[in-house]
Amino acid sequence: MRRVTYTVEILKVFEKALLRAEKNIIGVAEAELKTGAHCKWCRAKGFCKAQKQMALSVAKTSDFKKLPLPATLTMEEIGEIIVKGDLVVAWVKAVGIHAHTLAENGEKIPFCKLVAKRQTRQWLSEEKAEEFLVKEIGKEEAFEHKMLSVAKAEKVLKKVKKKLDIELICKPDTGTKLVSMEHKGIEIDVTSVKTRFLEADERFN
Repeated sequence: MRRVTYTVEILKVFEKALLRAEKNIIGVAEAELKTGAHCKWCRAKGFCKAQKQMALSVAKTSDFKKLPLPATLTMEEIGEIIVKGDLVVAWVKAVGIHAHTLAENGEKIPFCKLVAKRQTRQWLSEEKAEEFLVKEIGKEEAFEHKMLSVAKAEKVLKKVKKKLDIELICKPDTGTKLVSMEHKGIEIDVTSVKTRFLEADERFN
């Protein structure tokens, strides 16, 4: 459970800012639409014109069957796709949710059809199922056992006022990833990465 406390003064400042923003958009026939990280929270992104235009600009084509090959893209185009890619993925997901709602309300979506999800078998009563399995195959075989992750183990140990042995933990190198410059991660020196691989190569040769 998370709790946040706001003073009356903070709420009044927020109220003024909200009313000022409302005043600026009331009466505007076609408000300006801008895409960005804020789109993540927008409920209208599934049918937003600006989101569609952004997706088309990133794809560099209006025919998604003819997407350009990565090797044919310029460095600027590659950077744009990396930075805006997450927004496009979120938009496509939002379009899917919007379309599903329309289809369930009787709308016909071209090239698509509404079908039932794959059904999986479940226990009608876990208590009765447990009783049956324990009787037939034993308690050890009826349940699966899995060791706690480091994060979960740390939480459990804190409850009993004990500390995690740091000598049992390691952080293996999982490689690198390309992100926007706005990302909080520290930029890696490519030269050091190359040197590390060359040193590893020399040890095996």
